Amino acid sequence: MLTHKVFRILVYALALLLALSACDQDQKKPGAGTDRGQKTTASATRKAAALSGEEFVSLCRRARPREIQKALQEGAKVNGPNSKGETPLMAVARDNAADSVRALLEAGADIHTRGPQEETALILAAYRNSLNSVKALLDAGADPKAQDKKGWTPLRAAAYSNSPEVIKLLVEAGADPKARDSAGWTLLMDAAGHNKAESLQALLDAGAEVKAKGPHKVTALMIAAAKNEPESLRVLIKAGSDLNAANEEGGTALMLALQKESPDNLRVLLEAGANPALKSAEGKTALNYAEQNGRKEAAELLKAAMNKKKTGKRKRGR
Repeated sequence: MLTHKVFRILVYALALLLALSACDQDQKKPGAGTDRGQKTTASATRKAAALSGEEFVSLCRRARPREIQKALQEGAKVNGPNSKGETPLMAVARDNAADSVRALLEAGADIHTRGPQEETALILAAYRNSLNSVKALLDAGADPKAQDKKGWTPLRAAAYSNSPEVIKLLVEAGADPKARDSAGWTLLMDAAGHNKAESLQALLDAGAEVKAKGPHKVTALMIAAAKNEPESLRVLIKAGSDLNAANEEGGTALMLALQKESPDNLRVLLEAGANPALKSAEGKTALNYAEQNGRKEAAELLKAAMNKKKTGKRKRGR
């Protein structure tokens, strides 16, 4: 028969064995471990889930701001570019995703970062006529006068894209509607060269000089005349363009209009009062050039205009 002392020893040993067994079972449970181990595992998971620049830019273009914020929390780099050098901010600004623009800016996106051609998010947004993105970027302090490698500014990009509302915003933010590029061409001339009638009107409303001369004494009206777009001509004429201004070779808008087969521009200029009798440095009139190049319809219009002019002179002389 066991003594009381031996019995107590056996009970103590049994309790110790049960405690060790329970501890061993806990260690075998999935996810069991110290807090430090759990934190290390979670950190590794987040790091593994972090998107590359390529992936994050792609995500930003299709995702909502909430998903963008989640990706950033998981380790995506807010200024990380894709293989083309485009940052997430540039991508969403170009796509007119103003909410995503704001989300990235709040997360620390650099508004002044430049792409491979020195383009900024604002230049890209203006080029794509992304009005809401332009507003968001300007509100955040984007530079409305920034230039890329080719000399393009946000205002020039907006003029090219025929974006009057964007032009107005940029001018209000400090962009200069009278600015010239490195070669001396004005924004008005650039818009005239691309048949952007709405941009022409917006630039004129903002203070662009309609009679300004560029290289070789070329005017915006001359450039528009050489394009088959009467509406641009009408905008410039209404704003007070010099109908009879001549370039270095004595060429007028009327003569330059003959570069196009359609006589529409010729009609607009003649109806506005352009003088068909003026001569170039070669001593030739617009009619001479029309006949020289076989432009029969244009020649008939010019003959009629010259006869009308002669008749008017005779009447005034009486």
